[in-house]
Amino acid sequence: MNDFGDGFAFVPTEERSLLHDMLGRFFDEADTSVSNWRELWQASADLGVPAAALPPEEGGMGHGLAMMTIAERIGWAGVVSPFVWSSAVATRALSRLDSCEALARHRHKLAAGESIATIAFHEDDTYPMIFTPHAHAVKEGDGYRLNGRKRMVPFGAEAQLVLVPAMLEKELALFAVDVSTHGSVIRRYAAVDLTPCADLCFKDITLDGDALLACGRQAEDLLAWMQDAWIAALCADAVGAMRRLVEMTGSYLKVRKQFDRPLSSNQALRHRFVDLDIELAQAETVTEWAAAVLDTATAPERHRAICTAHYTVVKAAWKISQEAVQMHGGIGMAAETPVGLYFKRLLTTALVAGDEDRAILAYDQKILETA
Repeated sequence: MNDFGDGFAFVPTEERSLLHDMLGRFFDEADTSVSNWRELWQASADLGVPAAALPPEEGGMGHGLAMMTIAERIGWAGVVSPFVWSSAVATRALSRLDSCEALARHRHKLAAGESIATIAFHEDDTYPMIFTPHAHAVKEGDGYRLNGRKRMVPFGAEAQLVLVPAMLEKELALFAVDVSTHGSVIRRYAAVDLTPCADLCFKDITLDGDALLACGRQAEDLLAWMQDAWIAALCADAVGAMRRLVEMTGSYLKVRKQFDRPLSSNQALRHRFVDLDIELAQAETVTEWAAAVLDTATAPERHRAICTAHYTVVKAAWKISQEAVQMHGGIGMAAETPVGLYFKRLLTTALVAGDEDRAILAYDQKILETA
C-alpha cells in the first residue's frame, strides 16, 4: 500500500509530514537566490527530490500528493526550480509509458538530477496549445522530421529533453527532443517570476524512431494527464507562495506600529487578514483533492477536480497577493521585501495556465464532452 495515496487525503501521513518538514529546513538553510538555482537543484537531487517522481517500484514516491507536498514547499520558499516541469510532469509522464531502454535511461538521469526535462505546451496563443499544435512531423525512413515553433518553454535553454506535442500526419503525437543536440533555442529570457524561459524553433529537425513517445489516442490520453498534472503542480506551488504571503503579512501587522499601536489592533485589518486565511484554506483543500485524484480517478473526474482547483487557486492568488501588498503599504512595493516576488510568482501562474475564466471554460467543455 502507498501511504501517499491511501486513506483520507486531507489528513497528512507521517511520510508527507516528514517530507514537508525536511524541505522546509532545507530551503531555510540554502542559498535560494535566482542565480543559484542550478546548485540548489543539484542539492535537492542529493536529497532525492527529483527521484520522488519515480514510481514506488523504482524507489520513488510516484503519487500526486507527494508531488503536491514538494511543489508547495518550493512555492513557499520562492525559489526558481524546474521541479514542476521536469519531475512532476515529464518524469512521471515517461513512467506512464511502456518501459524501454531509452525511456528508463531518461527517467533515471532525470531522477538523479543529471539532466532536466521540460514541456513545450505554448505556441502562438497566450494559452497552451496542447491538442491542436501547429508543430508537425512527417515520417522519414526509420525516424521523423519535425517542424514548428514553441514559445515560453520553461528552462527551454537549460533542459536536455523537451517533450513536444505535434501533429503526425493527421494524428496528435508526443515527441522527446534533445534540444542540446539540435540547437533549437532562438531566444532566451526570464518570465515575470524570473523563471528562465526560451522560444524554440524546430526546422527540419531529424529525430530517431524512439523519439516518438506516443501517437493517436495514446498521445491524447497522455497529454490530457500531463496538462492536469502540470496545473495541479502549479496550484500546489501557488498554495505555498500564498502561505508565505499570509505568514509575512501576519508578522508585519504585528510588528508595524501606527499611532503607537500595532496594525494588528485594527479590527478592519484583522477581519481582512482572516479573509486571507479562509482563501488559503479553500485553495489548499481543493488542491489536495486534485492531487489525490490525479492518479486514481477517471479522466473526466480528474479533469473536473483539476479545473476546480485551478479556478479556486487563481481566484485566491489574486485576492491574497493584492491584499498582502496593500496591507504592507509602500514597503510591499519595494525590492527590499520579498512580497513583490511572491506577487509576481502568483501572477505568472495565471498568465501561463489561464485565469478563472479559462478554468471555467475548460470545466464546461469537459462537461459537454461527457454529457
